[in-house]
Amino acid sequence: MSSAGTPGVEAQEMLRRVRAEVGVGHEDNQVPWSNSPLLGEVYLAER
Repeated sequence: MSSAGTPGVEAQEMLRRVRAEVGVGHEDNQVPWSNSPLLGEVYLAER
């Protein structure tokens, strides 16, 4: 199951989990790079 669909997870944590999943899925040959200007916690919710 993808971390992107987990409710209640903070956005940066969700992105860390997705990067880890991509790394595992590609035997650590591909790991997405991330850069974020966020200073606080961000939670995404359904509308």
